[in-house]
Amino acid sequence: MRTKGIQINKAKLTMAMGPIVFLAILTAPFSLLAQNIQDNLPFSTMIALDRAQKLVQEEKLPQAIGALEKVKAERKEKEKPVHPFLLFTLGNYYMEANKVTAAALSYETALKQAPDFAPAWLNLARACYDLKRFKQAGECFINGYDREAEKRGILLYYAANAFFAAQAYPDTLALYHRLFRDHKEEMKPRWREVLVHTLLAENLPEKALPHMEFLAATLEGKVKTQWQETLLYHYMTLGMDAKALEYVRYLTREYPLEPRWWKGLARLNLDKNRLEKALVAMTIYSYLTPLTDNEKQLLADLNLQTGIPVQAVDLFQELARTGSRPERVKKIVAAFQQMNRPDKALEAVEQGIRNHDTDLALKMIKGDLLFAMERYKEARDLFNSLTKEDPSGRAWLMLGYSQWNLRKLTLARRAMEKAATFKKQKKAAMRALKKLPPLIAHPT
Repeated sequence: MRTKGIQINKAKLTMAMGPIVFLAILTAPFSLLAQNIQDNLPFSTMIALDRAQKLVQEEKLPQAIGALEKVKAERKEKEKPVHPFLLFTLGNYYMEANKVTAAALSYETALKQAPDFAPAWLNLARACYDLKRFKQAGECFINGYDREAEKRGILLYYAANAFFAAQAYPDTLALYHRLFRDHKEEMKPRWREVLVHTLLAENLPEKALPHMEFLAATLEGKVKTQWQETLLYHYMTLGMDAKALEYVRYLTREYPLEPRWWKGLARLNLDKNRLEKALVAMTIYSYLTPLTDNEKQLLADLNLQTGIPVQAVDLFQELARTGSRPERVKKIVAAFQQMNRPDKALEAVEQGIRNHDTDLALKMIKGDLLFAMERYKEARDLFNSLTKEDPSGRAWLMLGYSQWNLRKLTLARRAMEKAATFKKQKKAAMRALKKLPPLIAHPT
């Protein structure tokens, strides 16, 4: 049984990790200060910061950056240190101006003098993340977390995101261990998404399953549906057939208008060769969403194999209108034969031959139909024309049967003797030869 057309798409299930949506980490110049960073702040630095802030308020950000850069240059020229809070503020302005590399450099310079200033670590983390320096970003988030007086679990979550982006999966898992240990009550449901992706990246799907189950049960809307599909996919790929069947039945009961659950139910029943149940699921699926050609092909096959040729032939004919293929013609013929409509089957195969005039199999099917309809002369003429094309020798065998039914026994014997020289036809041909009279007086 072909299951093409209802395979759950793995690419859709591995949900892409987008950029982190950070909280407002960037710190305004005078709002969030570490202890002692403002102690003994030089008067000249205070004046420079005040002027820069007024320029920002006037929406003159480039001038504010220029003013602070001028102060920094003057301090360096006099071989005097630049106060770290000025460097931190300059970094914030660079970030606001989307000059992230300059911002990161400014934060790093500030931290050399004030390594315990948590806001600088966090803003540097954000800058590094934007620059795709993910491993460094994760380390900066941890440094910021460690230096904050009130520990915030979200910073560890940001660090985990950064390490995941860096493909540093053991570091990511270590941070989730800390989150569950120290901040379990603070964790939001969607924080587990990165954990699931990390466990899958580490080839630990069994450990990821409880978190998938949590996400599928807890979240809402489109993302809930995505995690339900992901969970079902992993039940199936892990060979948890009973669990998968139980879950997809639950999904079809709770969300009967969602096509993908009926598609999943059909897939599970197909895998177990429960064709009637697969047909029911695929039929409901077809009512809920337009079918692809592959899905129409599958539904038609299921109807044909479960003895509903009327439905099958409609689907096969619809497919043939969009693209005639010899295999589809054969299935239309089979459906008409199940319906005991050899006349319609013959029409279908003749149309198929017109579209595929070099297809030997279709010509052989036409010959078989003519023979079954007792149109032996037409069958004889067709099989006779096919003996040179058919490498299997079956055309010779059917030519012999046709001649036999036309009472051309000597010609039938000659055809059967020829058929007997082909390995695939030898047994049937020899049986026929035993039944044919040994001498034919007047062959015609």
